[in-house]
Amino acid sequence: MSVVPALVLRTVGDAPRVESVRVDRPGRDEVLVAISAAGVCQTDLDAVRDARSWPIVLGHEGAGTVVGVGEGVHESRIGEHVIVNWRVACGECVNCNSGRHAFCEDVRATSTPRIHDEKHDLGAFLNAGTFCPLVVVPARGAIRIDPAMPLDLAAMVGCAVATGIGAAIRSADVGMGQTVVVTGTGAVGLSAVMGARLAGAGLIVAADLADERRQLAREVGATHVIDPTVDNPVEIVAQLTNGRGVDHVIEATGTPSVMADALMMTARGGTVTLVGAAPRQEVLAFRPRGFMSRQLRLTGCIYGEIAPARDLPTIVDWYLQGRLPLDSLRRSYRSLEELPGLFGPASRPAGDAGLIRTIVTMEGR
Repeated sequence: MSVVPALVLRTVGDAPRVESVRVDRPGRDEVLVAISAAGVCQTDLDAVRDARSWPIVLGHEGAGTVVGVGEGVHESRIGEHVIVNWRVACGECVNCNSGRHAFCEDVRATSTPRIHDEKHDLGAFLNAGTFCPLVVVPARGAIRIDPAMPLDLAAMVGCAVATGIGAAIRSADVGMGQTVVVTGTGAVGLSAVMGARLAGAGLIVAADLADERRQLAREVGATHVIDPTVDNPVEIVAQLTNGRGVDHVIEATGTPSVMADALMMTARGGTVTLVGAAPRQEVLAFRPRGFMSRQLRLTGCIYGEIAPARDLPTIVDWYLQGRLPLDSLRRSYRSLEELPGLFGPASRPAGDAGLIRTIVTMEGR
């Protein structure tokens, strides 16, 4: 058992704080990972409002090194560089038995809680809890990657990058020459632009309020950008497509009004893929007759519908081969002790809309 600091959320609506926690050794079919870097995802920030259970150690986007193994896991895994996979499919539910592991109905965690304070067990947010220098995850929740991959970038691959690329390539299944709009170009949206480019899309339009992010979208593959504060995205998309609309809209803002616009931008037979997470109480209103008549599809997407053991190492290889411009995703770096300051109204540095990801580093621990 190790005593380490971690960012703990005690209850919904409370401010998370860094506390000392105890981390157990891994159990059967589990591994202990020393986290080197963990990305701060909007989902982590929203957990203060939306968490379904507590107390929990926050964080789910991370990468590090295997430093311990439980019974049933070969010791050769010690020393592997890994990305934390926070959606370990059970392999037993109806969807898994149908080969639809991305839709697993019983995502696996450790067999018992492995994190504790003085009196209580603590949960691990999204079965990961990466805002902690040590995490215990199922062995299939630590995906081996090429050690040449910088671990700060690998951390982003563990959620934002995989989600965006997967949304384009796996969930939307963008085809060669098809047309795509991405609404919202944070880390997930920019990754969706990269995914659309990798899939061979023709027209790739990115819409965002921030000029810095629109410029980044062009850098990573967008052919056109839209400033919604100046132009009506529905009208601009109509002009770009001679009134047809696009084959795919990947919606990454989580804003219902933008989702409604996405449906208006979509061509007959096209698909809107929702990736941005709206607050739980929000409602999306649209005209179902037009939706039906135009034969549209509206689908939700979690984790890019990837197969983690296959797709996470592949995304890493694409970066190492020079096919993914992940270095364009501007990052800032914080220590674990600085992390509570991000969970408030000023969660993004003023005047720095081009900042795409905050990375928590665990160096020296």
